[in-house]
Order: sequence, then C-alpha cells, then structure tokens
Amino acid sequence: MKRFLSNRTDTGGSSPRKKNKLDVDKTAEEADYDSDATEIIDDDTLEEQPNRTHNVKGASSTTCSSVPIYIDSRIYLTKVRDLPAQKNVWSKSLEQIFHFGDLACMLQLNYMVELSWMMNHLPEKSRSIPITFVHGLRALSREGLRVEAIQFPNVKIINPDLPIAYGTHHTKAMFLFYKDDTMRVIIHTANMISRDWRNKTQGIWMSPILQRKAPSTTISDFEVDLLAYIKAYGHPLREWHEKLSLYDFSTCNAVIIASVPGRHVGKGLRRWGHLRLRSVLDEVTIGEQCQSKSIVVGQFSSIGSLGTSDEWLTQEFGASLSASRNLAECRPPSIRLVFPTVENVRSSLEGWAAGNSIPFDSKNWAKQQHYMRPRMCIWRADAAGRDRAMPHIKTFTRLSEDGDIAWFLLTSANLSKAAWGSLEKNAKQLMIRSYELGVLVYPELFKMSGVNNIAMRNVSSEVAPFLDLTLNGRGPDNMQRPVIIPLRLPYDLPLTPYGPNDEAWTWDLKRTQLDSCGMTKE
Repeated sequence: MKRFLSNRTDTGGSSPRKKNKLDVDKTAEEADYDSDATEIIDDDTLEEQPNRTHNVKGASSTTCSSVPIYIDSRIYLTKVRDLPAQKNVWSKSLEQIFHFGDLACMLQLNYMVELSWMMNHLPEKSRSIPITFVHGLRALSREGLRVEAIQFPNVKIINPDLPIAYGTHHTKAMFLFYKDDTMRVIIHTANMISRDWRNKTQGIWMSPILQRKAPSTTISDFEVDLLAYIKAYGHPLREWHEKLSLYDFSTCNAVIIASVPGRHVGKGLRRWGHLRLRSVLDEVTIGEQCQSKSIVVGQFSSIGSLGTSDEWLTQEFGASLSASRNLAECRPPSIRLVFPTVENVRSSLEGWAAGNSIPFDSKNWAKQQHYMRPRMCIWRADAAGRDRAMPHIKTFTRLSEDGDIAWFLLTSANLSKAAWGSLEKNAKQLMIRSYELGVLVYPELFKMSGVNNIAMRNVSSEVAPFLDLTLNGRGPDNMQRPVIIPLRLPYDLPLTPYGPNDEAWTWDLKRTQLDSCGMTKE
C-alpha cells in the first residue's frame, strides 16, 4: 500500500482515491510514531547533519537529480491532547515552544490570557524573567487580569488603544529572547488560555533562531514590515521595537500580513488589512498548476457581519484574494469557505463546548446564507488528522484540486470586515477595527540560486512522518534537484460542500441533542 503527498479523500465513498505526484512506499502502520522521532528536525540537529534531506523509500531507483529536497515551511499545527501520536506529527506544544532555549525575556501579544496558567508552562527558571503581555481583554476580564498580575511583579500588562468601536486586539504572537543573544518569533492562532492548547486545531509559524545583526547586515523586508507593525502600538512597545531592530530577520522565508485599527489613507492605504494582502499577491506569480483552475479557500473560526449582499466577500475582499503578478494568465479562482457545521461541533472532542470558541451569530447567518451557503464546505479533516478537533486556526490559501499550493496564509484574522478592513470614500480609505497578524508563504520565497523546479504541496498526517526536512537545500549537489515545500493543511482535499441538511454552526442557539460528551447546550 502506498501513501501519497496529498490528503485527497473520497467524497462519497465510490470514487477511488486519486494518486498524487509523490509516493512513499511505507504504510502508516509500519511507522514508529514516537512523538519525538516524528518531530520536525530542530535547528541544532540540522547543524549536526547538514546533508540530511529526505528519506523516501524507493528513491534509490531514481537518479540523484530527480530526488526532491523537502524544505521546512516552518508552519505547524499545535498538538491535540486527546488524539493519538500519529495524528500529532509536525505539531508543537506550548511546552516545546517555551523550552527551546534559555529564556531571557519575552513579549507576548494576544487577545485572551490566563496568566497563572501561562506562567506554569514556562520552565521554572524562566518564571521570573521580564515579560510584557499585550492583551485584548475588556471590562471585568481586564480587571481580573490586572489583579492576577499583582502576584507576578516581572510581568507588565498592556491593553492597547482601540480607536474604532467593536475592535479587538486579536493578534497572537510571541517574541522569545534567549540568554545567548538569539531570539525567535512565533506567530500563531491560539489564545493564551488552557482550552485553546488542549483539543482544538491551531496553527503556528515559527521563525528560525535569529542572530544579532552584523555591521554589514542588510535590512530585510520581513524586518521592515514587522517593525512597522510593532511601531503601530506606539510608546508602550518602543523599547521592544528597539530590541527587535537589533536582529537579522533575513532567514525568515515569509511575508508579514497585518491589520492595525484606524482609517488608512494615502501611503498607508495598502499597508494593512486585505489591501496589504493584495499588494503582496500582486507580486506573486501563480504557478502553472494553478493557472487554469484553482480555488481560494478561506478557513476560519468566526464570521462577522458581511452585509446582505456578497459585494464585500466576492468583489472587495475577493479581489485581494485573487490578485497575482500574472493575473492575465490565470482563470479567476473560485472562493470556498471551510466552516464547521452543527454536527461537526456536536461530535467533536469537546462537544457543544467547542462552539464557544466559534462565534457566529444566527442573525448574521440568516442575512448572509443565501450567498455564503453555495461556497461553504464542512470541516472535514480525517486525512489531516484533525477531524474532531474543532478549528480555531485561520488560514487562507490558493491551490489546485491536486494540492499544489500557490500561496498560504496563516493568520489571526477571521472572516470579518473588522479584521480585514472595508473600503470607504470611493475606495480611498480603508477602515480597520482590530489588530491582527499573520504570515504568508509561497514557493518563490524558498527559491535558491540555480534551482528552477520548486513547488509547495499539501501533505497528510499519514505521509508527514516519512519526509525528512531540511531548513535549506543549498549546496552544489542539490542544484539540479526539485525542491518541494510540504505543508500540512488542517483540512482534507477535495473539499466537501455543505449538503442540504448541513447547518452552519451558530453559537447563540440552544442545542437539545446530546453531544459527544453527553451534554446539551442551553
């Protein structure tokens, strides 16, 4: 039995599973699923084994120049507590993140926080380090955090200004500084609360270990964009801005896509929100596999008030999602929306309780379902290994039906105008309510001198353990070898559209049917 670099599944049980371009001659049952053995190779390991690339069984029958190099995208899922080890390949826990190095200080950006819980997950020797936590809690929750923080004199709490009503500080990121003068950036989708790190599907982008700049270091685009975002917080984060500016971000193969609250005009019009995404995608060449037919998949855990027509979704936001450098050569992609159904939530690991983290108002669904339902797809993630772990992850990606990925965005931003912005004043002003942060990756970012054959492809949890990754494929022996960036999408392909009996999850209605935990929802 062969495994393929794809997570295509049968839509109705009658059609055979489609083979993809890469195969692995080893079954999942044969694998050693020790959680440490199936982790992505860490930086230190790679330094010790610089020539390690991949270990696909059967490759010996091919020429060396045709054997792919698999490059780490640096995008992972979080570990899910109640799933078996084989479903948690290429996944990270909070403990792992906090234990990567000897911490000196850290900056945390998030919406919700359980401070004592977070402190208990830090290494004991790191619990007294200087910590700044920027959060989005309000009213009684904000006051509760202030009181809780009294017991941690090393923790500084900041609640940023939100100049426009109904905005949120929704960004989720960590800036971890180590005692050896290195640092790491983590951009992710989980609140810093216990339930978000237990049985939900979450995503993480993790930078390489970053060194301080040498005198000759050239400032990278990643640094420019990240520092612009931190600067937007103003004086409260000035010292962190200065500290970050000392580091070299040139090894970060990703593009910052951020939102900052305000009404943006002039040169700032395309700096934030969906117009920032559009300006970046305007410079991205869509590969041949996605030119004739592709889809843009939006996957999220919350839906805002988008209006009674599809104007914002398909024309304004849709124009940003469809942008590319070679627009004239590409057929417009169709937009698909992956969002849990009522049955997805009921049968999940958490039951109805999972729905508390998937806010969607029934009144908005009633107004919007006539144009949203034809695009909606259920949360199906069997091959992805996350079928019963409800999504709090947010992703947007353009890809072919075969799993060739033109670009992939991991972000804190849900499907809402508050997060992405809406155009005003004849499209001369973009109004954004919330702080958001994400990273965009696409094949060209991983391009190496002399290598033309590079692709980004979806990989299932079944195949992931058999792919040994490297952080880069540079070297004279690799010049003619194809480069593949495997990326584990959180959902299955092909997508499964809503059926006539499928109902989008809405969190404000009673549910009398018993869930997987034997509970009802009042």
